[in-house]
Amino acid sequence: GLPISGVALKAGELRMFGQRLNDVNLRAVMEEGGWQARLASREATGELTWRDQGRGRLQARFRQLAISGGTSGSGSEAGRSADRLSELPGLDVTADSFVLRGRALGKLDLKAANRGDTWRLEHLSLASPDGTLSGDGSWRPGAKEETRLNFKLDVGSIEKMLARLGYPEAVRQGKAQLDGEIGWRGPPTALHLASLNGHMNVRGEGGQFSQLEPGVGRLLGVLSLQALPRRITLDFRDVFSQGFAFDRISGSIQMNDGVLRTEDLELVGPAARVFMSGDADAVRETQSLRVKVQPTLSESVAVGSALATTGVIHPAVGLAAYLVQKALRDPVEKLFSFEYAVTGSWSDPKVEKIAAVRLPAAPANPAERIGQ
Repeated sequence: GLPISGVALKAGELRMFGQRLNDVNLRAVMEEGGWQARLASREATGELTWRDQGRGRLQARFRQLAISGGTSGSGSEAGRSADRLSELPGLDVTADSFVLRGRALGKLDLKAANRGDTWRLEHLSLASPDGTLSGDGSWRPGAKEETRLNFKLDVGSIEKMLARLGYPEAVRQGKAQLDGEIGWRGPPTALHLASLNGHMNVRGEGGQFSQLEPGVGRLLGVLSLQALPRRITLDFRDVFSQGFAFDRISGSIQMNDGVLRTEDLELVGPAARVFMSGDADAVRETQSLRVKVQPTLSESVAVGSALATTGVIHPAVGLAAYLVQKALRDPVEKLFSFEYAVTGSWSDPKVEKIAAVRLPAAPANPAERIGQ
């Protein structure tokens, strides 16, 4: 071939590795074992180093990097895409500003190696002022394309992180941690819900769900439980309709072909404690949940007033009930629990009251109460 020591390229559009770059200005010089280049375009700006060993290794230090993502496709088109992506070299990439599918995700740090039929993700980090995602995993292209990811997500502000992901004002304030292992059919840049499998643990604290219209926020609408006061009259209607405030969220979630299942999801707030179990189908956007709501009788709820409202105990014994509550933690709360079955679509949930447990009626004879 011709001896080439350098390249200067300007192009209105350039396609490489399945991505399109616009207004490209590329300058590269050959050095021992590879190339050194400087790239400027609308989508990517930075310095690159290419090494020829094996399948090649690309080191890139971007000031900005925006990629469109992609989908697996089908048929011969999917086959061509898999063949092209399987030629990806090893990567050592950082980007001060990383944008995926129009979402600004913060600073990117990625290290990966091509192991023949598997692209090994050795290290992944996405850091923004709102939170940090870290993990590792693998991507196997080809006819049975699959991505697997071990991850840990620390969110310093749920409110700002959800706004960054396109759900503004869904939750106010709050912190969260998620960790687990997930996998799906397709490339790392395109989450395929219908094949999503794995598990994760969820923890959150100090936030409040906002008032969400039906269908807005999708899965967040399920978690906020605003369907309960829309469908059923409760003594504690404002707990959910005005946005449920939580001190703590904890639980685990199993995923099987896009269906999320939990047996131990718990939301604890100053006004109520909520236990959720059952399924939520992320593909069909339906649910089959059992929800137990246990009003909290504490400093934030006037115990005497609450008991008087139910017509069970006279307000005069409110102070005594409060002292019992503090001493025995939650026996009084359990006596005022409500249980519901929540089914149907996320946008139009159907709620059926299963049970409500109340205190037994007080004896008519005061002497009987003293004897007890």
